[in-house]
Amino acid sequence: MVDQNEASNGTTRRTRASTWPSSSTAGRPWWHRRTTGEMLDDEIVYHFGGHSPLAADYKGRQEVFGFWGRQFELSGGTLRIVPSVIVAGDEYAFALVHASAQRDGRTLAAPGVNVVRLRDGRAVEFWSYATDQYALDEFWS
Repeated sequence: MVDQNEASNGTTRRTRASTWPSSSTAGRPWWHRRTTGEMLDDEIVYHFGGHSPLAADYKGRQEVFGFWGRQFELSGGTLRIVPSVIVAGDEYAFALVHASAQRDGRTLAAPGVNVVRLRDGRAVEFWSYATDQYALDEFWS
């Protein structure tokens, strides 16, 4: 999808973005057709910031999968991260996301952005940013 809009200086700016279809794999980008494990480099570093007990740099596939498993465990399997827009190049990908979950009577509704550094089509570094880090820390604490 190509979007044209007017930049603040009056020039026209063109951006290219892939929107994430809500159902079926038809028309989905190549990275959706791969398994998550195939998309992660063996030496991936996942930066999960903040001050919650989950905040850390997770190194390697096993630590990353362990981190994701812990999130699902703590949320009773309710954690959902839904991308709305993905913009990708050869070296980086960016996704606007909305995370939601339930935990101990609390509700998480956290828009944010994920940034992925790529090498040879695999994620080698990943940063997750929430628009309200304090709310995210409170939810996971």
